[in-house]
Amino acid sequence: MEKNSIELNEGKYVVQIQAMKIDTDEPSAMAPYLANNAIITYEKGLYFLTLMIQEEKVVTGFQIQTESGTFTPSIEQQIDNEAKVRYEIFQLDQLSTILSARVQYKVDHEGKVFEGDETLRLMLDSKTIQNVADVEF
Repeated sequence: MEKNSIELNEGKYVVQIQAMKIDTDEPSAMAPYLANNAIITYEKGLYFLTLMIQEEKVVTGFQIQTESGTFTPSIEQQIDNEAKVRYEIFQLDQLSTILSARVQYKVDHEGKVFEGDETLRLMLDSKTIQNVADVEF
């Protein structure tokens, strides 16, 4: 997939999203922890991307790379303890079909704890963008 800018009118949209490895077109280890859909809100010249992270205790941190190259954390988090999910909202000056991201994780497996910090790509499928007002739930 080629990196293209996404331009939207003010409003709230849903888009399909995938977590991919940084250097190959294979799903990232983050893929099972990221919901398949994200919410894009565009207002007053700013984009806000809302991601749903599943098994929120495994994913201990998540950042998206800005145009200046800095990895920036979310501006807001909401945790649903019952569903074991966390919603993270990122503010972006620009939106494109490929966003670089970074994830920190901690997994307990067979009595051992595995921790990591890895980069990945978020792939937004611009063909799937729909205004939330037009989506039937």
